[in-house]
Amino acid sequence: MPETKHESPDFFKRLETFVKRNHETLWLGTRFLPVARRRRALCILCLDGEFYRIVTSVNEEMIGQIRLQWWRDEIERLKAGEAPQKSMAGEALGYLLKENADDAAHVLRLLDAYDDHLGKQETRYAENLFGALMDDRPRGGASSSVSTVCGRVFQLANQKVSGEPLTDAVNELADRTSSLEDEEWAWVSLFDLLPFWLEKKNPAPIAKRWRIWRSFLGGEKRLQSRLRRWA
Repeated sequence: MPETKHESPDFFKRLETFVKRNHETLWLGTRFLPVARRRRALCILCLDGEFYRIVTSVNEEMIGQIRLQWWRDEIERLKAGEAPQKSMAGEALGYLLKENADDAAHVLRLLDAYDDHLGKQETRYAENLFGALMDDRPRGGASSSVSTVCGRVFQLANQKVSGEPLTDAVNELADRTSSLEDEEWAWVSLFDLLPFWLEKKNPAPIAKRWRIWRSFLGGEKRLQSRLRRWA
């Protein structure tokens, strides 16, 4: 892949601004990551924001599918060594794949999830998003990964789905908080905002940031207790 200017300080500044505006809650989670992982997460969130814009701005399913397919084709172009498109999302994809070509699989799973959304099928876009952010790979086994549980709780809560499905997911997340890696905790600590998602409240930015910082510093046991109380 050819050298581009998308590693410049200006690119990362614009990337921060874009993600902060479109994905504020998850942007806050990136603050707890080391620089390289933070940049990777910002690129993924930028792409997710672009895919979300596509599926929510089209009136016809076919048009949305064509636009999502364009991104699949763009991945192939980049793999073939061509330069990224000169857009925020295009440069984010270029940087992401230049750093690790295997991340294409995460982007493709996100695209598939948004395709399902267009087709009014059951979609697990949040599970795929958290899977990408935590760099989790699909695997067999009886238990779900931490990223899968996070995505399930996030999607159910933000869709205001109450009852048994959400209760089970929150309890499962509480069980997982006792054995998390540092990077996983950066994302799981965000779930101290769960009551706000359920109550359709959007606290002031400074209040939201203070709550997440307190959750991150308070540790896993504190959040585990709170999750069980909210389940």
